Amino acid sequence: MVSVIVPVYNVEKYLRQCLDSLKAQTLEDVEFIVIDDGSTDGSGTICDEYSLSDEKFRVFHTENRGLSAARNRGIDEARGEWIEFVDSDDWVAPGFCEIPLKAAFENNADLVIFQSESATERGRIRKGKNRFRTSSIISHEQAIDYGGVAVWNKLYSYNLFRNIIYPEGHVYEDIAITHKIIYVASCIMLLNDSLLYHRKRKMSISHAKDKKSLCDLLNFHNQRYHDLVKLGYPVRKAKEYMQDAALIYCIYMSKDEDLFLSAERTLKEITQVPGFWNLKKLAAFILWKKNKAFFHFVFFCLKMKV
Repeated sequence: MVSVIVPVYNVEKYLRQCLDSLKAQTLEDVEFIVIDDGSTDGSGTICDEYSLSDEKFRVFHTENRGLSAARNRGIDEARGEWIEFVDSDDWVAPGFCEIPLKAAFENNADLVIFQSESATERGRIRKGKNRFRTSSIISHEQAIDYGGVAVWNKLYSYNLFRNIIYPEGHVYEDIAITHKIIYVASCIMLLNDSLLYHRKRKMSISHAKDKKSLCDLLNFHNQRYHDLVKLGYPVRKAKEYMQDAALIYCIYMSKDEDLFLSAERTLKEITQVPGFWNLKKLAAFILWKKNKAFFHFVFFCLKMKV
């Protein structure tokens, strides 16, 4: 059985599309564990509608404790030997469960990574380049490169979570955990199939730029860097992710904040900019390097964003 975990918080506008896509799954042996994390809109009522009409939906209403707590509760409630995650404002292809499960069995894999497509807030799919040209068994390093930190583009053996939980009370929890799960896996399969549509929303947690969120972002990336280096991941590549977090922190936070000096030290060490930076981030870094005073004027006084 595959247990699909869906944390829900105030997403009534998008929730039916998500749950309808789960209801359309081609795999029969599946359950949908929906954690209503203290929603204050109509999301909880919508969740109950689906649980009443389809026994595959199991709904749990909790007080608002955050995404990590919802995911941990879902893992605890799971009956399946396999786990998948879906954000409640995203939606999935009919083979979201069946295709990676079949690949796992055929290749004796305990972790399967598949492709996803980006979508606008209104649901328009932004078709990107196919990052995976073939389906194959890959190394831990390749899994970090292809799978990233996202939790929703993977099928996991339940056993991978035996000694790993998401850090509660924080955001960007995927940065803290995903690499650990990857390196616990004994066999990792990469699939060329696009199975999930990830909606980019301005109000989503991943776009949060408040002090606590940015502190979590920087701290988790720093810890991830040290973890990856210990695990044998190339230092140069591991450092790029930490440098990216440092730049974002410096753009959005005051230079009087506790972690600002740490972020600036990271930026000062850059001799080769991360290859995945877009032109806006590259321009921001060049500005920071050339004229820090003007950098702060631009990003703190004018509130410009990268």
